[in-house]
Amino acid sequence: RYSVGQASNFFSMPILKKAIEQLLEWQPENIQAYCNHISQETLMALAEAGFAFEEEKYRAAHLFGIKVPENLDAQRLKKKLETEKIFISIRGNYVRVSPHVFNTEHDFIKLKNALLEVL
Repeated sequence: RYSVGQASNFFSMPILKKAIEQLLEWQPENIQAYCNHISQETLMALAEAGFAFEEEKYRAAHLFGIKVPENLDAQRLKKKLETEKIFISIRGNYVRVSPHVFNTEHDFIKLKNALLEVL
């Protein structure tokens, strides 16, 4: 984002500095812990329904994929996500989820309900 072909961009440097200061204040491990906390219940329910994802010890909490069951209609899923205003990316047989500090457990419950309804 900040690399523009090795050209100087003095306007962006204070923005970058502030962003790094904010990350240091929040602490990356706290962000991971929060994202893990808000997603746990949903991921457990999805696993029981046949969805798959990497084990917790190998998965980043702020960016991960959920493999959808083979019988799930991708077009119907896409429409449902749009209707519910759930902004995640569909990548083949996976949905890419990237929660952050602005997300809540309610966001994950909404995602779980949408995925289970389409299934």
